[in-house]
Amino acid sequence: MQRAIGYIEQNLLDELKIEEIAGEAYSSSANFQRTFHIITGMTVGDYIRNRRLSLAGQELCQTKCRAIDAALKYGYETAESFSKAFARFHGITPSAARKSGAGLKMFAPLSIQLNIRGGFDMRRRMIPNIPELVYDGNNAGYFIKVLDAVLQGMGEPSVPAQLMALSGEGNRFCWTEGAWVFGNECMESLNEAPFETEARVLHALGWRATYFQVLRGQEGQLLNTDREQLRREFVEAIDRGIAVMPYWGHFQIGYTVFFGYEEDGARMIGWDYQENAAEPFAWEGWEENIAGYIILREKGEAKTERETALEAMRHVVSHARRATEVNGRKVGLTAWESFLYHLEQDDFSGCGLLAAEAPTVNHVAHSVEHRFFYLLRQPVPNLCA
Repeated sequence: MQRAIGYIEQNLLDELKIEEIAGEAYSSSANFQRTFHIITGMTVGDYIRNRRLSLAGQELCQTKCRAIDAALKYGYETAESFSKAFARFHGITPSAARKSGAGLKMFAPLSIQLNIRGGFDMRRRMIPNIPELVYDGNNAGYFIKVLDAVLQGMGEPSVPAQLMALSGEGNRFCWTEGAWVFGNECMESLNEAPFETEARVLHALGWRATYFQVLRGQEGQLLNTDREQLRREFVEAIDRGIAVMPYWGHFQIGYTVFFGYEEDGARMIGWDYQENAAEPFAWEGWEENIAGYIILREKGEAKTERETALEAMRHVVSHARRATEVNGRKVGLTAWESFLYHLEQDDFSGCGLLAAEAPTVNHVAHSVEHRFFYLLRQPVPNLCA
């Protein structure tokens, strides 16, 4: 079957005949089409059409290719028939795709994987291409890393600087005891609006998702779900090639990405951010600690750049105007007022490296990170661009 799919991909722009495709799988045409549908849930014709329209969308968006040229290249006799098929698949017209590319769907080549069952009825599945996650203490940026990893695993285009700008989290700091907190206000105000940040970013990108907060009783028992439901949700997502973003305890952040499982979900496989291990870690009894999760469902039309920029700025302004404390940590105007007062009273005597001979930028930034923010050590992306 994989050999036949490879043949389709190599000859996608040619006239494909079902007999030749089936021959690559050493099968009759009728048996191949039946087996293909059982395995993939679609017909051979649907697969070819989806792949061609997906590639046509990328070409229209990334090159100066005309719609009529794309129509002929991808097997359509007229521009009208191509436009109708394109709009049904992508939800936008070819001309709209050329202008912005927003809302284009990506239908990746199929990869047939073998799941072997037996023994004690154990099953193992992994999603490839999930980049390693490293936690560097920046809670504001870690969710961006998590989401970026999930999108990369799905073959979706992802720009971390854009995700951070959409989130507005780079502007939500906490000030406490003369220091900026290594995190942001969102990490301290989870009860106010669970999933607020994640929902804002995914909505801007056009993704529909499930946001689920796990409720527990006084003794830790599950109240609004159960083990079977959790396992079923996670296994079904990973089987569809979509990694899950869980979070633990009272932190509203995906501290890892679950991109595999063993024993039908008894153990979930992901990155252990606490260890920064180079190899994926398998969690046993993970249902006991999970506090919530996000699962991407399907992608619709994304918002325009203007809409997302205005929404992000409104979000930043609304939080900058706050004059309150969250869990004893100052936010918004209160935080900046306290910061300015601290600067007035600070003689910087504790920054010994500032007086060192020819200190490097990294040394200087490290010496004052308790007053400012350790991201000073990192190159700052041009978010306005």
